[in-house]
Amino acid sequence: MAADENRHLLLSACTDGNLGVYDLRKSKNSNQKLYALSDSVEEDLLSVTIVKNGKKVLCSSQEGNIYIFKWDWFGSAADKIVGHPNSVDSMIKIDENTIITGAEDGYIRGVSIGPNKILSYLGNHADGDEVEGISKMSLSHDQ
Repeated sequence: MAADENRHLLLSACTDGNLGVYDLRKSKNSNQKLYALSDSVEEDLLSVTIVKNGKKVLCSSQEGNIYIFKWDWFGSAADKIVGHPNSVDSMIKIDENTIITGAEDGYIRGVSIGPNKILSYLGNHADGDEVEGISKMSLSHDQ
């Protein structure tokens, strides 16, 4: 999940392949909380982050793709980043043009947004021959 505090919206990546956008200003019992729901991308969506100064929303998938949605055009993905061999379980925004991904294959990767490409491998999470996927990451206050 990701939150846009300025617009009071909560974005949720759903395992049914949809991006859900919810208006937090609507009352608790309101059926109008759903602001937008994307078309299904036919893959489980696992994580979401907002980049490009709030103009793009990224959703990672179980198939290794990162879908790019334009803000306020959540109907269908505008583009996607390919290249991860397995599930992309977590993403962290470094700046408006760069994210770090954690994947099922245990690798941490730097990814550029516009141009859309994997920049480099930053490390991996392995214990001997046993690879452990990266399901959650965080940044320190000083990055």
